[in-house]
Amino acid sequence: MEKKSLLPLLDNIALGIIITILFFFPLLFFPAVSDAFILPKQILIIFSTILLLIVWTTKLILKGRIGFLSNPLNLPLFLFGVAIFCSSVLSHNKFDSFMQSIPVMVLLIFSFLLINLLEKKDSFNLALSSLALGAVASSIISILYFLHIFILPFGNPNNPLFTTFGNPIQHFAYLLPIFFLSGTYVYQKIKSRNFEKITSDAANIIHFVSAFILLLGLSLNIYKIFFAQDRPIVLPVQYGIQIAASALTQDTQRQLPSLLFGSGFGTFLTDFTRFKPITFNLEPNIWNLNIAFSSSLVLELLATTGILGAAAFLYILFRFLKNRTSFMTHPLFLSVLCIAILSLLVPYSFTFIFLVFTFLSLYIVYLYLDHDKNVFDVNLTLVPPQNGLFSLDTHHKKSTSPALPLVLGFLILLPLCVIGYYSLRLLQSDMKFTLSQKTETLQNGQKTYDLLRDAIQIFPYRDDYYRLFSQVNLSLANSLTTSVKPGEQPTQEMQKAVFSLLQQSINSARSSVEIAPLTVTNWTNLGKIYRSLVNVGQNAEQFSVASYQQAIKLNPYDPQNYIETGGIFYQLGQFDAAIAQFQNAATLKPDLPNAHYNLGHAYEAKGDFDNAMKEYEIVKTLTQQNEESVALINQEIEALQSNMEKAKKSPTEIEPIPTTQNPLNQEESEPFIKTGSEETLTIPGPPSTDDAKEQTSPTPTPSIEE
Repeated sequence: MEKKSLLPLLDNIALGIIITILFFFPLLFFPAVSDAFILPKQILIIFSTILLLIVWTTKLILKGRIGFLSNPLNLPLFLFGVAIFCSSVLSHNKFDSFMQSIPVMVLLIFSFLLINLLEKKDSFNLALSSLALGAVASSIISILYFLHIFILPFGNPNNPLFTTFGNPIQHFAYLLPIFFLSGTYVYQKIKSRNFEKITSDAANIIHFVSAFILLLGLSLNIYKIFFAQDRPIVLPVQYGIQIAASALTQDTQRQLPSLLFGSGFGTFLTDFTRFKPITFNLEPNIWNLNIAFSSSLVLELLATTGILGAAAFLYILFRFLKNRTSFMTHPLFLSVLCIAILSLLVPYSFTFIFLVFTFLSLYIVYLYLDHDKNVFDVNLTLVPPQNGLFSLDTHHKKSTSPALPLVLGFLILLPLCVIGYYSLRLLQSDMKFTLSQKTETLQNGQKTYDLLRDAIQIFPYRDDYYRLFSQVNLSLANSLTTSVKPGEQPTQEMQKAVFSLLQQSINSARSSVEIAPLTVTNWTNLGKIYRSLVNVGQNAEQFSVASYQQAIKLNPYDPQNYIETGGIFYQLGQFDAAIAQFQNAATLKPDLPNAHYNLGHAYEAKGDFDNAMKEYEIVKTLTQQNEESVALINQEIEALQSNMEKAKKSPTEIEPIPTTQNPLNQEESEPFIKTGSEETLTIPGPPSTDDAKEQTSPTPTPSIEE
């Protein structure tokens, strides 16, 4: 087949891939993975980009030169990609950061290919139409679900607030710029007042219907955001600003890297826990939540990619605005302008960043097709050495060698194929992980164990896999020990299995810390595991306290961590230390009943009945709207009054206070392991913070012999 016939075929293949992506991206979700709305979209972009890169490289080889469009966004997009890559390399939670940054870096390549593969006006119009129709289809699905017309066989079939984005804010942000695109077109047609021509043109009718459906979708999402009972939670702007400023300036261990590159792209959750102000505890409805995204995309970039990452993104927007020329009233320009404004208002999401780069790319293509002087062809060719080896100009030259395009394609395609390979492994492991967390699976401990073990073996770079695997191992060990009837002794085989499960539980919990050393949940989980082994593990109580102290360093204003630490001291009978921890919790959040309840018990156990009574009265005041809690605290007060009266008569008549008292309104913790054996399990302590930060691969998780 000749080159002349191959090139149009490749153009058609590229166009088919592009319109498929733009149409199906807003619709794609997959309930069989943990992040049903984002992960499938990321996988789609990664593999579609690989296919587009193959097509583009093949075209370059056939032409014998590297040809691309020089445009105002090439440099800022490249700088943004470098900034997020550097932020991930320098991040303490490298694995978490790379799993978030790699899809965005691939998206930048997709944006570049989109610009360089849409060379004709018809192709551009088809791409733009596919983008709009995909948004319209997502609106139709949301509207039908709201009307209780459940057309999909999966995906929250009974939820009338369902959206293929999983979040009405992100759905709204996706629809609004596209509505500007269709709405502006409709407005211009209406303004012409040629209604007969408008109604006779099928394309105009499609635009009118699309704009109307998009408007309905936007209105429905506004209802979900502001008026629905299950409204999405967004970090208030004042906290987003404070956390970003603190992330840049208060990381004393890495001041310059944090200032320049932030904490690592995609790791805002660690910034939130480390740098949220104490005033956040005053928020009545969200104080106990860990919020994974900042108030807006720009504030998130400032915290996670530093001033260089945020500056690179703003530079992208600046170059777009600078190149406005005479297109300020063009629908495409208004849509991109809308996106630029939304980036200052809407939290980060992969769907939104996709829309940002897609619209910017389409705008550049439009400028090129309109012969804008700032967008032009550049060609790099390989020429004989006597002519300088390389030739760079803005004119199409006859090919002298396909070697240069071939080398370039290989250099770009190789890392993308590696990314594609690990993406498939991530998808496979995540499906097993998600299946392990289903209700019917959790009822079968062995099946849950096997699925989590397989997920870790397939993709051993996610801390949540190890964290949950540690809990499953602990639960299985506890189930074995509680299965022994009273008065009987466990067999040696059972004791061996229990100790193996406990050792694996510790190893898995430690691995989660080593993978993501700044994630508070990993440290609190490790502390709970150690606390459950106080009866059977050497130094388990010391290791538990050390783990919780590290959690407190990473989340200093969370009262719950102080309550947990105080509970350990209470369990050990160290009441003064327990009182100090409970007082810290009560100081951080004076209206938290659990803090005062635990503090009252610690005072009572110490024999300080007066202070105990004061704390119980505070609890009674704070829980007066909860009849069950009031009844419980009244019983505590009556028991305390009885003890106080006995103390006046004879101290020896005071009833002992149990040291395993459950805090008020708190779920019962995992039962302490009792193996029935006098053998003490030797367990490793928590990883040191320095070792955890330098860790490059997780601790291998041993498997139990069947």
